Amino acid sequence: MIYAYDRGMQLPAIDIYDTGMMQMAVNAAKDLYEKGLQEMKDFNKEYGDFISPFSKDMERYGEMVGGVKDAID
Repeated sequence: MIYAYDRGMQLPAIDIYDTGMMQMAVNAAKDLYEKGLQEMKDFNKEYGDFISPFSKDMERYGEMVGGVKDAID
């Protein structure tokens, strides 16, 4: 409640965005991105060179790996 002889007081505006928290969030997202990128490189290194003399095996492998890559993308 404000009375007749009360004087207004200046209060500092609180910063809406805490830069420390924003920096932590950006770093966490960057770490997750780099981890995912490394996992994709490891996946391609281990499973990217599958070769079979049977075309059905190659088709099935393409479906399985293609599905995994689509889900990740």
